Amino acid sequence: MDIANDYTSLLEVVTAFNLDCIVHLAAQRSAPYSMMSVEAGNYTLSNNVLSSSNILNAIKQHNRSIKLVNLGSIGVYGIEYIVQQI
Repeated sequence: MDIANDYTSLLEVVTAFNLDCIVHLAAQRSAPYSMMSVEAGNYTLSNNVLSSSNILNAIKQHNRSIKLVNLGSIGVYGIEYIVQQI
């Protein structure tokens, strides 16, 4: 399932299971990929923000006691471009 674009299915899964914790590993993890083009950067931003938002909303809507572990890159997206401009 695409959790960034299919909130309904994500909510069904969160509701169907008695979850204590969700480990979120669905982020685009490649800072170099995000800087390849405008399209790649937009995909990365959209995917990472929407997937996290959808998980948090599903937790809120279903049960506020579900814990979220969100793992992501420590890369700073776009920093290479910014540094080149300075």
